[in-house]
Amino acid sequence: MTQLSHPAQTLLENLDGFRVEIDIERERADIVLQRPPYNIIAMPQRDQLRLVFESLDENPAVRVIVLRAEGEHFSSGGDIKGFLAASPEHVSKLAWNIAAPARCTKPVIAANRGYCFGVGFEISLACDFRIVTETTRYALPEQKLGQIPGSGGSARLQKMVGIT
Repeated sequence: MTQLSHPAQTLLENLDGFRVEIDIERERADIVLQRPPYNIIAMPQRDQLRLVFESLDENPAVRVIVLRAEGEHFSSGGDIKGFLAASPEHVSKLAWNIAAPARCTKPVIAANRGYCFGVGFEISLACDFRIVTETTRYALPEQKLGQIPGSGGSARLQKMVGIT
């Protein structure tokens, strides 16, 4: 891995549930979710993901960013216990953090397979492209709990597919 040119450089030592790989020859950066088997996305991880997307977007050695995951599933969603324990201030930043790929000036590709639920689906929707396998399953299960997806997924999905 090479260094990121961003004030969050020291963050790389304490990434929560993911790693960053930069391939200088291919001018590609991979953000790899690494909390298998379901790659649950914890609350602190959302802030860190935003900072890393911003860092990679500013890095002149990177021309494309790929978001992928270890294991059989992209992400089964967020850590519900962490969400319930989060402060209102932190909850108010969820949509901003998860929309980080959409704000990148470089193309961002989500490589989805297996479960791509909740916040995993929402961050995938914020990417420019989604590559899927036959095993990929998308869902916003918050709706079954009487909740509106909190990171902008339902609005982004409606904008992409329209109202049916």
